[in-house]
Amino acid sequence: MAEDDDGREDRPASDETRDIQSALEKLNRRDPKIVTEIMATMQSFGPAPNPLLQKLSETHIAQILDLSAKHDERDFTLQEADGKREEKDNQSIRAYGFAAFLVVVALIALVLLMFKDRPNVLIPILTGIGGLIGGGLGGFGLGKTRSTND
Repeated sequence: MAEDDDGREDRPASDETRDIQSALEKLNRRDPKIVTEIMATMQSFGPAPNPLLQKLSETHIAQILDLSAKHDERDFTLQEADGKREEKDNQSIRAYGFAAFLVVVALIALVLLMFKDRPNVLIPILTGIGGLIGGGLGGFGLGKTRSTND
């Protein structure tokens, strides 16, 4: 069979497992204490600890806690400013909506005053304005419904 880089022969994993099990059984029959020592040694090996943890001192921990507290304060300040900005945006949206409503009411009043004596012109104009208002309100309602569902 072919050899690995370390000089061992390639064998299926099951053969290696059987060899290890038989060797442990032989050792266990001879001296059970050796097997328990080997198992304890194998358990002590694991991922190497981070070398920075050995150098970590109380001052480092205090600095980390201070930085964490400052981060929390900054995060709270940012969230508070974000909330104020959002509130201001909502107020401006309401103001623009109210201004648009006043413009539409003024337009309807102007059309009614200008064409009150000519119904043949007034009816198509009011129908068009009514269609625009109805379509706008329908689109607004549909958009609001979709945004709340998302």
